[in-house]
Amino acid sequence: MANAEFSAPMRVQYDLKNWDLLAAALPNGDLPRGAGAQLSVDALSLASDGQLPFSTALKVVAAALGARTGDAHLTWTAASPALRRIDRELRGTKASRPYRVSCSLR
Repeated sequence: MANAEFSAPMRVQYDLKNWDLLAAALPNGDLPRGAGAQLSVDALSLASDGQLPFSTALKVVAAALGARTGDAHLTWTAASPALRRIDRELRGTKASRPYRVSCSLR
């Protein structure tokens, strides 16, 4: 994981395969504490900028929330502003209901 110690305020863009690998590693606790929150914020930010599919970003968030590191609260705190923004943007669209249902299942 690049920038694992958050040594510089930068977003790290991985290719889709590596995003999938990171999402798969999160639930097992294979990454450092706080990695789920950092990856979630990076993924949601990149998705908002059109550089990553939202489906991939939401997969990372879901994986981070399921991590065995005990820091789901960090992920919720870090990702909440972006998730609220997505919710507002989807409100009144066909995607609103599936998005809300998927969020309530987490």
